[in-house]
Amino acid sequence: MSTVLFGYFGAKSHQQSEFTAKEKNLLTLAVAGAEEHLFKAMQACFRNFEEDLDDIYKWFGDISKEFIIYLKKMIYQLHSIFTDPEIFIKFIDARGQYYHPYPWRLPIDGIPDLRYNELVLEGGKRTRVDDCTNGFVYPLSWQDLNSKLFSHAGSVINIYIADNCFEPSYSCKERARFILHEVSHKAISTVDYRLIPINAHRIESFMVTDEIDCLCLAITDPDDAKRNAQCWAYFLWCF
Repeated sequence: MSTVLFGYFGAKSHQQSEFTAKEKNLLTLAVAGAEEHLFKAMQACFRNFEEDLDDIYKWFGDISKEFIIYLKKMIYQLHSIFTDPEIFIKFIDARGQYYHPYPWRLPIDGIPDLRYNELVLEGGKRTRVDDCTNGFVYPLSWQDLNSKLFSHAGSVINIYIADNCFEPSYSCKERARFILHEVSHKAISTVDYRLIPINAHRIESFMVTDEIDCLCLAITDPDDAKRNAQCWAYFLWCF
């Protein structure tokens, strides 16, 4: 199984927290669950997805020969993250570090203007972290937020863990899917797409993470579904 490391988010002037033994075990089990499903997905690659075309269409809206080739490549890439002994998944305890009412700034990577309520999710636009957040990763480039070329580099993938990751209602299955979601940001350059529905009173946006929303995205915009991290997480859980 992938080597798992643990740490904390040492933001200045904020309480440092660390994982309990139980929490470490839950995260390690989540990695094992994610790895198991990726192994099964690799087996599906070897049989050319003969029994899985319905699931591919369900989550991505495309079963063309070209996409199947791309899908195999991405699954190989994801699987390598979990099997390469030189790559580590490090969980950073970020609880309480960014749910803050004031725009105090974080000293991250020498970037002075990163605000608590404007964390950048991998490959996407600046977005407000909300109460549904279980964790996040940072993009590799702070210079070009519109770049579509983000990918993993180096030997450690840092995943920042938020409060909701250990809520009683958050199951082991969901925690493993969360790992697949976050690692896909780094390994295959997925993004967190946001939809902006318009009603009579206001315009608001939300990330496409709900199962029904991901299914709808595959129907209405397959190109976006192919890059949406949660579509990948749900798809890989089919195996």
